[in-house]
Amino acid sequence: MKVLVKGYYGQENLGDEAILLAMLLGLSKRGIQATVSAGKRRALFPEVFSLSGTEAKIVDDDFWSEMKTLPSVDALVIGGGGLFPRGRLGLPLRLLVMSTLFALCGKPTFMIGIGVNPIRHGLTKFIWRCLAALSKGIVVRDKSSYAVLEDALGAALARKKLQLSTDLVFTANPQIFTTQKSSSQGRRLAIVLARPWNAQEHATDEGKQRFGILLEGLRSLITGSVAAGWQVDLVPFFAHSDVKFAEEITRDGMDGVNIVRDETMTGRLASIASSDAVLTMRFHGLVFGISFDKPTALIAYDHKMAQLADEVGIADQMVKLGMREHEYFGFKADVDFERLRLIMSDVLQQSHTTEDAARVTALRQTAARNFNALDQYIGNPALA
Repeated sequence: MKVLVKGYYGQENLGDEAILLAMLLGLSKRGIQATVSAGKRRALFPEVFSLSGTEAKIVDDDFWSEMKTLPSVDALVIGGGGLFPRGRLGLPLRLLVMSTLFALCGKPTFMIGIGVNPIRHGLTKFIWRCLAALSKGIVVRDKSSYAVLEDALGAALARKKLQLSTDLVFTANPQIFTTQKSSSQGRRLAIVLARPWNAQEHATDEGKQRFGILLEGLRSLITGSVAAGWQVDLVPFFAHSDVKFAEEITRDGMDGVNIVRDETMTGRLASIASSDAVLTMRFHGLVFGISFDKPTALIAYDHKMAQLADEVGIADQMVKLGMREHEYFGFKADVDFERLRLIMSDVLQQSHTTEDAARVTALRQTAARNFNALDQYIGNPALA
């Protein structure tokens, strides 16, 4: 079987490329060959394909390039991550057209491990009902996405089409993501950065002030960790903006602090795998903190981080930055750094993971649901 995989790939976001790796591993396990639709920033792709052991084909992330694959593939797989930006109709409409053309050719659509923002417009709900009708199954990665689609689809269609799972990365063996080992010595804290950046808001005096407060708060937290005997690795997941953020934090020089500039996925994730504790501002930083069994604290920017922390029993190790707006991290709430210092003081004293082991095991079992509809379609229910 051959499929076209459509997701947020080729954007140099380590988290989304990790989703792609997990997707390719899951498809390969089932003997399915993938053609991947991707953007132009594919620096991590050779590593992703090598780790997956596959020779997936790549097509450009545009409608006509994608549709040229229609004669040569057997199904469309819409996979992983938050593919449906709030308030934007372009991508849902494009996916609806693609799914319709696939259906007209007798080829199914599967949605695997997706995230969905709140739906506020009737037209968007209508598009989703059409997508659901055309799809063999919709698997969402968090409870909020499930609730949004349950409301949009209606109870009857939701019961028929909708399944709740968790992020695709949890379907893969954590060791596949880090074949390298860090050579660093001593107690290490890995901080996964996400640069809060809303261009319009940042241009205002209030936006600049809030951004300055965030920078100073992080600097103070890092300086305190170093003073307590910790070495700190600043780990960028987004190739450009996160590195810039790390450079802004350390612009006046900071002893005991290292910006991880390794351009490989395994190299950056080795900083988390070999750390003694993790503080993350990114969702997949939380995913890998859990996967590598590290005591983890988080600065949550939206519901998916908060819900995952709650699922594994570390909601009390979280402070909130605010809600995400479109592709930007907007400031809707200031970080409570006093509370974060108390949390980090506790986390840094832990000699073992703070996540509930039974809950993490259940999470991994839940992740297997991502491929249920596909397994049923290809007659391989034993893998579900």
